[in-house]
Formats: sequence, C-alpha cells, structure tokens
Amino acid sequence: MEVPSTIEGLQEPLPVVASHFCVPNVVTLKVKQHMTLSNGDFTITDANDAVVLRVKSPVCTMHNRRFLSDSAGQRVVCMREKSKCDVFRGDSYNESDLLFTAKKTSMLQLFKTEMDIFLASNTAMEVCDFKMKTTFQDRTCAFYLGNTNTMIAQMHRVNSAANKVL
Repeated sequence: MEVPSTIEGLQEPLPVVASHFCVPNVVTLKVKQHMTLSNGDFTITDANDAVVLRVKSPVCTMHNRRFLSDSAGQRVVCMREKSKCDVFRGDSYNESDLLFTAKKTSMLQLFKTEMDIFLASNTAMEVCDFKMKTTFQDRTCAFYLGNTNTMIAQMHRVNSAANKVL
C-alpha cells in the first residue's frame, strides 16, 4: 500500500500526546521486540537507529500495564488494559490525565483487529475520534480519522530472516 506523504483533510496537526510527536511528513521508525518474561518490551528507533521511544511491561502486573518512555527515559504515557485500553499522560493513572481509550469494535476478531479510539473529551463514546485497523495477512496497521477513509498513520512489518526464525 502506498504511504501518503501528507495527511489530506487535516488543516493542522492533531496532537493527542504532545505536539512534538506530530510531523507533516512520513517518518520511518523501526520497532524491535525484546524477548523478556513479560513479552511486552519494545524499542522504537529512527532510520539512523537512534532510540526514539521504549515500551516496558512489568512481569507481574494487574490489568496488563505498559509504560512508554522517550529516549531520555521520561515516561510519556502509561497504558492500562481491562476490557478496554486506557492511556494516561506521564506516570499517572488519574482520570484527569486520561488521554484516550481504545476499544475493540467486536469481541470476535480472528484475522484482523479493529479498534475505536476515543479522546478523553469524547465521554459519550458514540462516535470514535480515530480508528485502528490491522490485518495479519498484510501485516499492516493503519490509523484513520474517525469513521472516515482518511489515513493518518500506517505501519507495516518488514519481512527479514529474523522475523521468519522468530
């Protein structure tokens, strides 16, 4: 699938976490999963292999918690998964620091996953602010603006020898 060079339909960036994470052009990032007991640790690097973000998941945790930190080790968000995934600013789990909530569109999803993403200000949760769609066959993940076809981000898995072994 062709990756758009800009996001059509958006007049200005729509920062969810912070404006310095928004860019008007395509950015190539690599995600590497680390083999750990928690099976939830990742490093995200740029095209020059410089660390951009890290995801850590404690081994024993209630509600499947994960922490996203920047390259300096500062916590950017905390994630808590129950029947839905709540994402909070920084180290907080206070409702006042809720950034967004992600919910599966249906309970049974075999070869694809769809999630509706609701910003914290969207308390009615009737119409999603963003939608995430993944397909296992294409190994892609795309984010859309609400219930539209306006793609705002896309990820795809690059096949390598390491992927085939693992």
